[in-house]
Amino acid sequence: MKRMNVLFLGVLLFCVHLCASAEEKIAEKKSLKDCLLLALQNNFDLKLEASSLEQKKQGITSSQGDFDPLLTANYSYSDSTTPSSSSLDGVGSAKPIESVTSIYKLNLSKKFTFGTELTIPYTETVKRSNSTYNIFGKSYNPNLGFTLKQPLILGFYPSYHRKNVTSAELEFQKSNEDQKIKMSDTMLKVATTFLDVVKFEKELEIKTSSFKSAEDNLQFVKKKQDIGMASAIDIAEAKSKYLQKQEGLIEAKKNLEEKRGNLLLLIYGDIENSILVNNDLDQIKHEIAEKSLEINADQYSEFLEIAMKNRSEILKANYAIEKATFEKECAGKDLLPKNNATYNESWQGMRGHHSDAFDEVKDRKFKTTSLQIEVESPLFRHASKSAYEMKNLQWQQEQLKQKKVINEVSLEIFVLLKKIESEKIRIQALAEALAAESIKYDGQKQSYHLGKISLSDFNQAIEDKEKSELENLKAKISHLTSLLNLYKSQGVIFQKLAL
Repeated sequence: MKRMNVLFLGVLLFCVHLCASAEEKIAEKKSLKDCLLLALQNNFDLKLEASSLEQKKQGITSSQGDFDPLLTANYSYSDSTTPSSSSLDGVGSAKPIESVTSIYKLNLSKKFTFGTELTIPYTETVKRSNSTYNIFGKSYNPNLGFTLKQPLILGFYPSYHRKNVTSAELEFQKSNEDQKIKMSDTMLKVATTFLDVVKFEKELEIKTSSFKSAEDNLQFVKKKQDIGMASAIDIAEAKSKYLQKQEGLIEAKKNLEEKRGNLLLLIYGDIENSILVNNDLDQIKHEIAEKSLEINADQYSEFLEIAMKNRSEILKANYAIEKATFEKECAGKDLLPKNNATYNESWQGMRGHHSDAFDEVKDRKFKTTSLQIEVESPLFRHASKSAYEMKNLQWQQEQLKQKKVINEVSLEIFVLLKKIESEKIRIQALAEALAAESIKYDGQKQSYHLGKISLSDFNQAIEDKEKSELENLKAKISHLTSLLNLYKSQGVIFQKLAL
């Protein structure tokens, strides 16, 4: 029995330990960087973007298939029986001509970046016939050769011949910048949502404090009524303020839970998890920008220069122009005449035994050589000229898009710098106003308890203090959000957040 009790106690302690560990895990506070790293691992949009990028990468490998060696094989068999029409057929007029033919073909080809095409065909024909004029009852006729085809004009442009590869590579680079844009947007969204959660947590604290003040005041007025020093109107006014603050508290809780849900979706992909954030604004500010006070509008040129080197939207526009320029050049080369030189040489043999026939091929006793030069230039090039004009227009459009992106980024940085500068001044002014409002509130509270001011004046003091605290909080959060937007505008949000 004693052993059973000890065992039961051990199991109970183990369960308590598990529950405590689970609670500790749920209660663990996440920093801004923790949330950003979780989003990089779990966010669905980023996973889709990574999959799309991998697809573009496979497109490069696929486009290189034009330069892969190609080996093809073919076999054909025919068996024919035809009537004899002449004594020259060698079978006699009473017999039909019977023949069996097997053809084996093997072909190796390879294309090179200068447009050169090398083809090595091997064909062997095995034939058997009942004709007496057939030298061999069963003949072997192998044929081995090579063909070399070289574009004479376009051969000077290797980039033209690997245009599909180059286009795929540039498309991959554009998609790579797309992924960076998506990651940057997601990181900004996670960071701003994190700040919203912090803001609503702080708002909840402020509204809880105001609610507590209204609740204490209601109890104070009730005590005064008990001794005949407060009227029914005073009770109604105090209760009205209490209910108003209660409603504000409920609204603040609802807003906080909604923002927490948004943050969970961003960093986990679902809302099944629980999360508590580290809402220490000083620590968050240190995480985001240790030297934010040094930022001012005079640094516009410096920040714009950084954006031109790092901002993915600008880099993507640059790759788009590079791709459009390259495609326009290729379309221009399509207008050139097709001028090819083809050299062909083949060796053949024919014997009753396979080895003897192939020896003739190796000895190159019987060979055929040919050289062909061709020039192809259509009289009408409407389709090719239209294709070139389309590529030229696309190139012009990409240039306009690049200018538009650069102008948008320039304006974005200029506006953010001005906003950050004004926010710094506003934060200082609101901090001083809050300090003054807190002193005023303490004085009003003391005066009210001494009966020197009315209930309405004290309620107004509660409202003024809450309003000042909320404005000060919003200004700080807005300033941090502006800094994050500035980092994104420069394309350095990952470096600044140490990711």
